[in-house]
Amino acid sequence: MTALLAPLLLSWAPISYWDPPDELERRIVDRALRCVRMKVPADPIFLLDMLRFEERAGVPRSLRGMLLAAACSESGFDPSAAGDYKRGKAMAIGFVQQWPWWERHYGIDRRDPIQAAEYWLVHVYDQLKKTRRRCGRRLRGEKLWVTAWVRSVRSPRKDGRCHQVPKHYERFNRWRKNWWRLVWSRRR
Repeated sequence: MTALLAPLLLSWAPISYWDPPDELERRIVDRALRCVRMKVPADPIFLLDMLRFEERAGVPRSLRGMLLAAACSESGFDPSAAGDYKRGKAMAIGFVQQWPWWERHYGIDRRDPIQAAEYWLVHVYDQLKKTRRRCGRRLRGEKLWVTAWVRSVRSPRKDGRCHQVPKHYERFNRWRKNWWRLVWSRRR
């Protein structure tokens, strides 16, 4: 685990109860609640907490909601979802469909949505430095995060996946149209 994120993980606490969402957070959660893959309604407070954990983990403002887009694509926010079957056994389990190596590498319970979401972000964060080294030092900002994102959710390849985007990113970009002006108004 990255030493920089360790304090974040230890300090996780639901903060949504006493801190109402701003306009950007409200739009992202509203969009996530309309996930077409959802079979059981998701808890908006939990989604807001996951969104705020992204902020504490250093995800750029333009990529806020990436975790929710990934979870919608993978499981429809269902922590008991199972998929990617091999020989009749589900390999990918949980909120963001993590494989068994996640439990071995990070010591987490894949069915715990808080641990799954947090360590998914930890893994993307861990890939930032490796991605910059592998794909070029000029890679910065959103492009660096998106490349680290694809490298963290897909298996390694010789080309390093330096010019790819994850499938979740397509869903995320469709969602982001709803709040893009809010992101750009804060940048200026």
